[in-house]
Amino acid sequence: MREQITQKAAALFTQYSVRSITMDEIAGSMGISKKTLYTWFIDKNELVETVYATPLQQLEADCTTTIRTASNAIQEIFLIWQSVKQTIGAMNETLLHDLQKYHHTAFERYTNFKKGFLFQVLLSNIKRGQSEQLYRAQIIPELIAGYQVSITGINTRQEINQQQLWPQATINEQLILHYLHGLATAKGIRLIEKYTKEYAEA
Repeated sequence: MREQITQKAAALFTQYSVRSITMDEIAGSMGISKKTLYTWFIDKNELVETVYATPLQQLEADCTTTIRTASNAIQEIFLIWQSVKQTIGAMNETLLHDLQKYHHTAFERYTNFKKGFLFQVLLSNIKRGQSEQLYRAQIIPELIAGYQVSITGINTRQEINQQQLWPQATINEQLILHYLHGLATAKGIRLIEKYTKEYAEA
C-alpha cells in the first residue's frame, strides 16, 4: 500500500503541483480514508520526501552502472544525461520551487544529491577524461566540478530563460554541450560531435 500511495502521489504532483494537492485529495483519488493514508505516512512532508527520494536513488544507481560501462568519459556524460532526462525529468522548476519553499527536507535531499553524489560523479569524470586525453590537462577537476554543481539549479535556468524563449530540454542540452566543449581537447570534440548525433537520433 505504501508504494501504491507513493506512485499515486507522484502522478498527482506531476500533473498538478506539490503545493496544490492535499492529503484528502490523494486519499480520495485512491478510494481510501485519510486515516489509512496517515497509517503509512506521518504527514505530507514525509510523503513528498518519499516521492522524490525514489528518482534520486534510481539516478544514483543508473549513474553508477554508466560509469562502469561507458567506453570513455564523454560517452559517460551523454549516458548520464539520458538517465537524468528519464529519471528526474518530471522535477521541473515549479516543482523544485515548491520543495524549496514548502518541503525543506525533500529539497535538502535534492541539494545533498547535487553537492555530494553529482559532484563526485563530475570530479571522477573529469579526471577520467584527462587520463584519456579527451579533456584538457590544465583543467582543475575540483574547481570545474564544483562550479558545474553550483550552476545546476533553479535560479540559473530562470535567469537564462526569463522570457520563456526555450523549452527546458533545449536549455539543458545546450548547457551540457557548453560544459563538454569547455573541457574537451580536439580529440574530445570529435567524440562530442559523434555522440551528439548518435543520441539525437536515438
